[in-house]
Amino acid sequence: MFRQLSINLVSASLLACLAVPATADLGDQWYVGAGYSNALLYPRAADNAITRQEEVGTGATVFFGRDFDERSSGQFQLYTLGDTIFSDETIATFSAADASILYRFFDSRDGRRNAVFGTSVYGRFGMGYLERETDVELSTESSAGVYFGVGAGLETYFTDMLALRGEMMYHDADAISGNISVVARFGGRQNRAPRSVPQPVERPPLPTPAPVELPRDSVTSTPVPSPQAMPIPPQATLPETYTPPLNTDRTRGGGLPADNQVPEVAVMVPAEEFRDSSSTPTRQIPAQPTAQPPALPTVAVKADSDGDGVFDDVDRCSGTLANSLVDGSGCSPFARIAQNLQFVDNSPLPLATAEPALNELAALLRRNVNTRVELAAHSDNAGDPQQKSLLTRQRLRAIGIYLVQRGISQDRLLLRSFGSKRPVFDNNSEAGRRANNRIEITEQP
Repeated sequence: MFRQLSINLVSASLLACLAVPATADLGDQWYVGAGYSNALLYPRAADNAITRQEEVGTGATVFFGRDFDERSSGQFQLYTLGDTIFSDETIATFSAADASILYRFFDSRDGRRNAVFGTSVYGRFGMGYLERETDVELSTESSAGVYFGVGAGLETYFTDMLALRGEMMYHDADAISGNISVVARFGGRQNRAPRSVPQPVERPPLPTPAPVELPRDSVTSTPVPSPQAMPIPPQATLPETYTPPLNTDRTRGGGLPADNQVPEVAVMVPAEEFRDSSSTPTRQIPAQPTAQPPALPTVAVKADSDGDGVFDDVDRCSGTLANSLVDGSGCSPFARIAQNLQFVDNSPLPLATAEPALNELAALLRRNVNTRVELAAHSDNAGDPQQKSLLTRQRLRAIGIYLVQRGISQDRLLLRSFGSKRPVFDNNSEAGRRANNRIEITEQP
């Protein structure tokens, strides 16, 4: 009878697992497990003169199941719970089978990027059958076969595939078991979208010309080579109403960041200003190169007027904030990085030459964990001002996603979009318009 019931329960469990929607977060993530079982057994004989002499049984357990999502699983489990000995030297052998649902109330990997090792706490609720093989006639309360069981346990994850589980399970009034099992997961890694490892993207060769520098000192008529776009997350080319999938990955960090992990882009120009398409540049691009500033005179006593750690005699950028990040010449490295953040014309896609600058920016922020930066995006005034505002917001979002994917917290990024309302160069020339399409990076106190 127990064998036939086990076969029926296995079939029912398989049908239940296959009925789960194929769009579940973890795909078809199956697992198997096996372990040691220790049980407390309290059968009661119909004859009150017969008592128990041994109440602790040992055995084994095997199970298989499927993770429906990050919190819940369904599984089928078989137990051998061991024997209990009565005072007349007869033996009662216990075995059980059940189908149950597991629900994880807590998982230490929640909110941790790339976390593999961790522990979860779960509860288990199931229906099963308890078999008692004995020659002793048992009382009514110790002879029921079908039971509704409940249990709880801890599962410790060592890798994506291997875990250790310990649990307690109440089967019936006369049987309580404790199990320690090894769990192996398989068959779902390639289908778990949040944990999938991004496939390498074939990138076109980088252009041989040097990156285009912002033309602050001169105008050049040299033809600009055809821009080569750098691959960037898909959100950069999608409308703002697009909602990317949430990143539920807790172990690998693959895929795109969730929306609540990407900093918001602040629009710094009121909507009514879009009706005024005119803009007055604050300065013109000089037609001829200007002379280099004279070298600072040598002083007898070295001083650091702005407190940035670089002496005045070599400080080429006076007035920087005290304790701010500067290079050997006393200038902010963020200003130099911003000069290389060039984009394809009228597109949110950065040029391939901008990728080293983005990687340098991410590395600099990772080394200086307390540093916050503001990224301000500007454009020229050619075309519709509202489209220019949208373009600058898309460019900032592309940079924000790129940095968040490389471990930079959104709380350290302030993104501000100015559209075409803050030109620095003359928009009447091609070089000036190209220069006004810029990203400015400043360190926040």
